[in-house]
Amino acid sequence: MLESRWVDAIHARMLVRYGAKWISLFQSVDMDLVKADWASELSGLSGAAIKHGLENLPPEFPPTVAQFKAACLRAPEPAFKRLDAPKADPVRVAAELKRMAEMQRGVKPLQWAYTLQERERQGQHLSAAQRASWRLALQGHSDASIGGTFAPVPADTLPPGMRDDANTVVEEFA
Repeated sequence: MLESRWVDAIHARMLVRYGAKWISLFQSVDMDLVKADWASELSGLSGAAIKHGLENLPPEFPPTVAQFKAACLRAPEPAFKRLDAPKADPVRVAAELKRMAEMQRGVKPLQWAYTLQERERQGQHLSAAQRASWRLALQGHSDASIGGTFAPVPADTLPPGMRDDANTVVEEFA
């Protein structure tokens, strides 16, 4: 619930702005009930949002609580000061890059898979995921063919323009 002093301040602003029009809206309603409804409906709004709503009141008629809340919700997001970007230490960056390059020397692209394969051959227990991973990674791979195996596409499955006899196909339809 919005604090009652805030609701009182909002209603005071409405009374000053709209006068008799504001009072006539609630002639037959207990003002404590009206204020309780406003407190409930405006609950959770920030002071900046309420200020925005008060600064953007319609000039010709007093708003309902729903209309006032809608005006409050149109408040722009607060601007936050950006932090400066962290500065990298060039000496440390160079040292880390050198360390990473040294780690890469002599490492096979699928070394992890070969290591797991060897561990399994030696009788070590591997999880099902480890077994499946190394097998999938090494499927169709050998040290000589890291990129996989090549199998030409059968000529009869190629589109006519890609076949060796492409010129004869074109001549048939000419």
